[in-house]
Amino acid sequence: MPTPLAAATLDAVADGIAAWLAGHAGEPLVDVLDWTLCPPGKLVRPALLLESAAAVGGSYEQVLPAAVGVGLAHSGSLAHDDLIDGDDLRRGRPAVHRRFDAASAVLSGDALFFALFQQVGECRRRGVPDEAVAEAMEILAEAGRQAACGVARELAWSGGGEGAMGDDPVGGYLETARLKTAVLLRAACQTGAVLGGGDGGQRDALRRFGEALGIAFQIRDDLLPYEPGPRGWASGDKPADSDLRNRRPALPVLLARRLASPAERESINALLAGPFPERGSDGRQERLCRLVWETGAVREAHRMAREQVERCRAALAVLPSGEHRDRLGEFAELLGETSPPVAEPARGEVVAVPPA
Repeated sequence: MPTPLAAATLDAVADGIAAWLAGHAGEPLVDVLDWTLCPPGKLVRPALLLESAAAVGGSYEQVLPAAVGVGLAHSGSLAHDDLIDGDDLRRGRPAVHRRFDAASAVLSGDALFFALFQQVGECRRRGVPDEAVAEAMEILAEAGRQAACGVARELAWSGGGEGAMGDDPVGGYLETARLKTAVLLRAACQTGAVLGGGDGGQRDALRRFGEALGIAFQIRDDLLPYEPGPRGWASGDKPADSDLRNRRPALPVLLARRLASPAERESINALLAGPFPERGSDGRQERLCRLVWETGAVREAHRMAREQVERCRAALAVLPSGEHRDRLGEFAELLGETSPPVAEPARGEVVAVPPA
């Protein structure tokens, strides 16, 4: 997702990540860390932290080390995620555990998680009060714990079929998205508000904004494999069939099951059953994509994302007007613009999907 943050500010975050890496030249993990961190990705979470701080009257310069730390930790979490999921690619090239090995992926992720707290501590040297730095560390530590719980919850459901998620699979999905994805975006916004000197109402508003944004972000990510064009199958962040292979409870599939006819539901369940080829495609993702579209699940998922974007707008109304609040709003609007690119097909109509 392109960010509305000024390119110069994103460059400052990328430069900070590069400087951190250069400061560890010669250490045993440096080659693995270099692979994990470069290219640095879209820097959404660091951008949110910076804009949240500025929106409550803080300065980019004072909180920049924390933004760099959030970028480091996020890259570390991706190294762990790819290992857990068995995904081969990240950002268009081999994932860390494929380029090196599983142990290297674990160690690089661990190193980057701890680097986050070192970077937050650096904000003290730039004039941020000690109590704000301590509170920011507490927020980020709790976010990391909750994110781990969210991944554990998702793993417990993966492969368990429709019944494994209880009577309300969609509600369970939203809670998992809150824990797994939204908590980290929420923490970035909340940390920015704390380090930037925001009052209690502003901190709460940015906490609510970040959580709603994170849920919308997860919904959008889940939709990518089911959207024709470069936003979907050509996306380099992860393989298009990653959710399918891992039997991960992605929202479009959960909604398709709920909206499907009995025959369609049976077909969906059959497609989700293994085994899968180790490499390449057996056409299963394409068939699942067609069913997800035919049931109306894609359109419903977009509606749910827009609902979260409305919550973002309501939260931002508490903040003082200005360019930084506007930029945060643009983050939300980018997620709200993910309306289906083509008309909803009728049942039985063939949907053109890109090749695997």
